Amino acid sequence: AEGSSAHRLGDAGSVRSTVGATGPHDCAAGPSGPACPTGAVNPDPCEPGAYTGSASQPICDACAAGTFQNASGMSACVDCPAGSSCLARASAPTECSPGAYASTRGLSVCASCTAGTYQSLRGATVCAECVAGSYCEEGSSAPTACDSGSFRSSTGGASQSDCAQCPAGSACPQGAVSPTVCAPGTIASSGGMSSCTRCAAGTYQELDGSTACVACPAGSHCAEGSRAHILCDAGSFRSTVGATGPHDCAAGPAVSYNTLRAHATDSKR
Repeated sequence: AEGSSAHRLGDAGSVRSTVGATGPHDCAAGPSGPACPTGAVNPDPCEPGAYTGSASQPICDACAAGTFQNASGMSACVDCPAGSSCLARASAPTECSPGAYASTRGLSVCASCTAGTYQSLRGATVCAECVAGSYCEEGSSAPTACDSGSFRSSTGGASQSDCAQCPAGSACPQGAVSPTVCAPGTIASSGGMSSCTRCAAGTYQELDGSTACVACPAGSHCAEGSRAHILCDAGSFRSTVGATGPHDCAAGPAVSYNTLRAHATDSKR
């Protein structure tokens, strides 16, 4: 102004880019988007992650949590998209990690997948139900197979305790959806077995789903894993149970010619 002994800075929120201003009226209102601090010569564009909402606002405000702004000099922030999260002053959305999701726009944090569900992809808006034969704890990025000796026939398992014990007479490998009945020649003597056991030599089992093998009867032999007993060869015998092979069947006693002739004579009478 006239008679000034010093220059005065323009008010915050206004700008003057040339010399020779005579009063506050010569300082123009700052544009919306850039910030104009006290004494501004040119507007300072707000950085990404911040904005100015009005022409008279002297400083930039940080984008609120759940919003972002990736450009400079903007007058507003935009909602974080579904499948992402945005902390305060975010310049870009952050995709949800596997095991988490954001179902709607405008979220500041991604939610963990609930127990019984999982998500293997980034940027998800929903979690998938855990598949049969497995379980999914909270925040799972992939199903976890049921332990060997257990199974789960339905979806949505949340922990190993949701996997049932395999019944006796059946086997359940890791990740089993249902028990596999033991075939003839094999058994599962108790529950919780991951595989069926072959019948030991000298025993057999001809039925499905058995829990014990049967001793090979006299007059026969049974190799390991036998589903039936095999008769001793003609001219040999076995008087006790449990033969494991043809070598356990002894040769029959020799019969003399006179004995055969006597039998033949008796048969003619």
